[in-house]
Amino acid sequence: MRVRLAVFATVASGVAVALVAVPAAAAGGPTVNGVRFSQAQVSVGGLSYDYVQVAVDLSDPDGVTSGMFNDGGDFFWRPSVVLTRRGSPATMGINNFQLVAGTTTDGTWVATWPVIATDGGTWEPTEIVAEDANGNSTDVDPRTLGFDPTLAVTAAGVPALSVSFSPSIVHRGQSVTMSGYLKDSRGFVFGGQPIDIGQDNLCGVDGFGFARALTSSTGRYAYAWSTTTANSLNPFPHCALLLLPGGADSVIDAAAHNVGNVSAFGAPRVQYALLSVHPASTSAPAGSADSVTGSIWPFGSEMTGRVVLQRLVGDTWRAVGRASVRASGRFTLTANPPARGRNIYRVVKPSDYCVSGQPCTYLGTASPSFVITGT
Repeated sequence: MRVRLAVFATVASGVAVALVAVPAAAAGGPTVNGVRFSQAQVSVGGLSYDYVQVAVDLSDPDGVTSGMFNDGGDFFWRPSVVLTRRGSPATMGINNFQLVAGTTTDGTWVATWPVIATDGGTWEPTEIVAEDANGNSTDVDPRTLGFDPTLAVTAAGVPALSVSFSPSIVHRGQSVTMSGYLKDSRGFVFGGQPIDIGQDNLCGVDGFGFARALTSSTGRYAYAWSTTTANSLNPFPHCALLLLPGGADSVIDAAAHNVGNVSAFGAPRVQYALLSVHPASTSAPAGSADSVTGSIWPFGSEMTGRVVLQRLVGDTWRAVGRASVRASGRFTLTANPPARGRNIYRVVKPSDYCVSGQPCTYLGTASPSFVITGT
């Protein structure tokens, strides 16, 4: 029986990529006979890169399986190797191994890694996962087998992207501009580079974003979109992504299949707006129910939450009702004017997506007050 555990590895550039590993080596799984790099050291800088091959020697009488597999929507590569950068938690998943010598029962498998300047440091294999034709798996740290090759990457001018949003707080009806700069740690800027703009699951190295912007001669990129489509403002991170090598049309390099990248993440801060808030009737018998309706902006399945009905008691606003916001952005509350005469109400939408120590992504607001006269 195959047992798999989905995990996330963080590549050197800081982007999470999905890997799949299996727990402890199963009896009869492939045997690891060696692992090595095609070279011991490499130097890169700026946007330059160099190809390094990772080779694994595997044997199994039933034959080693290879390629990308789908187990109920769980995609994984076999064989696969995890590299770890010494002195840091950074890891790199190496996949798409090809048989280059021998046979599937006893052969050498090779994959190519395009090393970029964000990969500076010393790397070593810390996990090898392989599977045979009968589903028997091996998951082993090659260092425990005496295989401990290293690759020293000397990096000069590490590239980085920045990201910001204008306006700093987005109100209904405004356009949003996402912009930033592509430069390296030496201060060099890079013009004419394709920056993919993504959001949520379009931020990964396989997502490629929903739009593209080119950097100017100063290294700046910018992309603007309208907020009239409210659903485009959701709480998921937005990202700017430069794919390396090449990046042309976001096509993974056919020789490498493991694309390095430079990325930056952020999210626009948005001011909630309450629209068309009003009671069904401006007068009602004291103690009776009077519905209060309205809508919020922006709206969508990720931006619903709750609204609060408040009544002014003396100088204090007191909560007297709560309701969930529907996916359409609309809500219905119930007011019960407690006494005859003027009863002053308002609707409050609290802030959402607040992280300790950071400003909230969606800022709360209150509607204008309104009166329900108790009769």
